[in-house]
Amino acid sequence: MATPIDLAAFARLHDVRAPRIAWLFGAGTSAAAGIATAGQMTWEFKALLYATEKSISISALDLGDPIVRKRIQSHFSSDPSCPPEESDDESSFYFERAYPKAADRRAYLDRAIASGQPGYGHSALAALMSLGKVGVVWTTNFDRVIEDAAAKILGTTRTLTVATLDTADIAAEALNDQRLPLYVKIHGDFQSEHLKNLKSELQDQDAKLRDALRMAATRFGLAVVGYSGRDASVMEALRNGLNEPSPYPHGLYWFARGSDSPLPAVTTFIADAQAGGVDAHLIRFETFDELFGVLLTPITLPPDLAKSLEAMRPPVRTTPFRMPTSSRTGFPVIRLNALEVEQYPLTARRIECDIGGTGDVKKAVESAGAKAVAYRRNDGVIAFGSDAELHRVFDSYRITAWDIAPLEPLAGRTSDTGLLYDALAAALARERPLLVQHHGRVLTVNPAQAGDDALKAVKAATRELSGTIPGTGLPWAEAVEVQLEVQHGRIWLVFEPTIWAAIPKDDRVRATRAAFIKERRARRYNQIANSLLDAWAKLLGNDDPLSSFGLAPDEGMDAAFKVSATTAFARAGA
Repeated sequence: MATPIDLAAFARLHDVRAPRIAWLFGAGTSAAAGIATAGQMTWEFKALLYATEKSISISALDLGDPIVRKRIQSHFSSDPSCPPEESDDESSFYFERAYPKAADRRAYLDRAIASGQPGYGHSALAALMSLGKVGVVWTTNFDRVIEDAAAKILGTTRTLTVATLDTADIAAEALNDQRLPLYVKIHGDFQSEHLKNLKSELQDQDAKLRDALRMAATRFGLAVVGYSGRDASVMEALRNGLNEPSPYPHGLYWFARGSDSPLPAVTTFIADAQAGGVDAHLIRFETFDELFGVLLTPITLPPDLAKSLEAMRPPVRTTPFRMPTSSRTGFPVIRLNALEVEQYPLTARRIECDIGGTGDVKKAVESAGAKAVAYRRNDGVIAFGSDAELHRVFDSYRITAWDIAPLEPLAGRTSDTGLLYDALAAALARERPLLVQHHGRVLTVNPAQAGDDALKAVKAATRELSGTIPGTGLPWAEAVEVQLEVQHGRIWLVFEPTIWAAIPKDDRVRATRAAFIKERRARRYNQIANSLLDAWAKLLGNDDPLSSFGLAPDEGMDAAFKVSATTAFARAGA
């Protein structure tokens, strides 16, 4: 097996091997330009379908709200014609269901990518092209971000040879004639007459472009960025390159973001390449901008080019900072209602069985009354709870695999974030005087534990913790809305103090309920609001880890969290 290399080592290697290393870009590289990824577009398709089928304004569907996503996904999970959540088929299935005609899909993509602007990484790529350090780039993307970056840095696009499905012959000709830099759009341009974006279309990839990619494997190394490996046609072409004499002679480098776990198709490809004598590596990186910024570090740039790139460099968004021990002028500028989740589970129980989507999974857990939390993922059910409880829930669904799987919330896997969300709510309810309402979105004071010392600060700010709305018999309680968000490479528990009350069926009682809640919240101005924010931060935060179920190691998979009691803040930059 090849000795592992990191990003810095690759930058040194690339400097001497360029331009003999070709590049393959996936959707992750366009995300750096502000263009939605296939996963984000899939949720947009789901929301559009749900809104039109239910006659609901799409503006009422906040996809940043886990509860809204759960409701939408439950709708589709109950439809046997829909693929499982996060399966490989989701994107093409919902795209075609939302827009059956190819022309409409092309119009959607035109609108979706219109706001995309080249980022620093794209400009750095164009700079490397201008210096002869990048010769060939393949992409599965439809947009024109790289062409736009080339126009800015090179001053023209005439020196960039572009091949698409409509001009497939150009790729082979340019490779033979060394007309570089060459940019090949494997799935077509967004204006192409042969745009490929459905599973059926991707399985019938243009033979000429596949052959050109295979031919390139005999002459170049290959670096892959922002590409998942889901397209069978592209992976087949890459694998066919291994069958050539001396495949990937200048190395194979697959970039995986953060702690992301590559798909089995990718790890198998890398392993087979290594077994065949290819210098193949999996390299970790954080962002596309960072990657290409590092590739420029061994190079002395012409002054004008260096100045242009420096002006495009993104500003530092977060910096290490020690919290002050005493108040001082100008601090903080803005206080945020978010607590950093400093510790969270990195693995969960994985169960392969014959159950449907997340809606079916949650229904099974609830029906069994099990002390467990579970979500559906494309590789099976992921869950926390005792093994006995999980067997009780899923044994009737013919379990075929029972092991442990990594969690990747920082990679944007909604199933993983959703599971952590439910597990953290369970942990807070177990170790704090709180109750879970509305499937974990709202945590309320537990009236039976109103005398708990942990609630003293909340009571001091609100005077009463719970009771009954006069004239209605409806119970109410002080509460907090919570959700998990991933920002700046960290997980945050975002919270907002509120008041919970049971919802009646009678409209007149509803009005009384609304008036009661409005009256209690009306006088919570800055000082009270700040005290209440402090109180909930100290109640939700902790010095010692919280446990969802309090299991012994041999009982099953528990979830442990450590949540900071200090809210996030923003301050003026230096």
